[in-house]
Amino acid sequence: QLANAWSWTADFDTGLLYLRQAANDEGFDHLPPAHRCQILTNLGNSLSSIGRIIEALDSWNRALRIDPAFAMARASRGYGLTFYAQALYDTGHQSVFLWHAYHDLNTAIPTVPYPDAKASFATLRDEISARLNPAILDEPPTFEDFPLGTSSDETAYRTWCLTHRLFLNPLNDITTESIAANDVLLTPSIVVRAGEAPLIQGLFNQLKQEYATARFLLHEGLHRRVPRYPDKDVKLWNTLDYPSYGTSIELVKLAYRANFSLLDKVAYLLNHYLELNINERKVAFQTLWYEKQDRTRGLAPFFANRPNLALRGLHWLSRDLNKKGERQLAPDAALLATIRDHLEHKYLKVHEPDWALAKGDPHRTDTLAENIERGTLEAKALRVTKLARAAIIYLTLAIHIEEHLREKARGDSKIIGIPLDPYEDDWKT
Repeated sequence: QLANAWSWTADFDTGLLYLRQAANDEGFDHLPPAHRCQILTNLGNSLSSIGRIIEALDSWNRALRIDPAFAMARASRGYGLTFYAQALYDTGHQSVFLWHAYHDLNTAIPTVPYPDAKASFATLRDEISARLNPAILDEPPTFEDFPLGTSSDETAYRTWCLTHRLFLNPLNDITTESIAANDVLLTPSIVVRAGEAPLIQGLFNQLKQEYATARFLLHEGLHRRVPRYPDKDVKLWNTLDYPSYGTSIELVKLAYRANFSLLDKVAYLLNHYLELNINERKVAFQTLWYEKQDRTRGLAPFFANRPNLALRGLHWLSRDLNKKGERQLAPDAALLATIRDHLEHKYLKVHEPDWALAKGDPHRTDTLAENIERGTLEAKALRVTKLARAAIIYLTLAIHIEEHLREKARGDSKIIGIPLDPYEDDWKT
């Protein structure tokens, strides 16, 4: 039974896809509230079971916005927050997550309709209660207010990041208060061989900096739709199909490309950290997990049944990006891959909303391009940004879990700690 719980190959595919399709269907908002809450709760549970707790929280939160009293969504969220807390390396963050988990469970348990689930949730609530000081459980966490910037532009940017939960800070998954308006996430303590440089920390620094830059580019592209001085005197033809040109739309494209490429860099880091010994030229986020990087061969032995739920979450996140013709787990998977392919190697043509007026005219259809409406590209760029953020957070959680597994395997080996100092903000140029 335990081995099955850690199975990386259990058939989640069909149910997950159907639930996603239902939750994103045009008719979803016309369903009865209880039915919508059931779909979103089940979707959250499916995502949580494969290690994708961040996306699961989004789904449970959607359900609770429809009906705050929907017990199964609240109890499931409490269950998921408990796992999230256990995988965090920051004990302060752990306490905050466990407080929220306890109160979600305690609030929901009386009205959970299923006896077995109610008993399981009650057991988990009592375990949290035994772990935390009663004084902590009695008082909600209070956060100091932090300034969101020294200018209106910075405040608007940080507020947008908070609202869309884009900071590399686990607290941003449970609050949009100013305490979460920073990218504090780092690698946990990592044990390396004597004399080895902080290689993982250096690569992780780069992942964070590239993500932060791509996130800023996306914000600038979305919120400053005005002609800019780099666009002056860049002569272009009007092709009569309502094209979108300008620095703003190119910033959105750059953000999309940068965040998508970060996923392969996550795979590059894992290849080194997990000592998978994959040829660097063959390391890719979508194929890292398979024997000889070939999906048809199945999972590589290292991953099969490995008790690291965050690592499993990364594997299943990679499957959101399957190309057309491959087994799809997300309704927009093929579109995400197509956009990336055309941005990198071909020709993506972006159109203003009035493009719909020209779509039926063969003389105004660009057959060399993958044609897309501007709003669709912007929405998918935000989606890829959220995927990149989730992947980076899952990466740190997976490393933390992996370090515990390694500690058990080492036994009583002597470890010498070497602290690293922070890289100061005023050194950045």
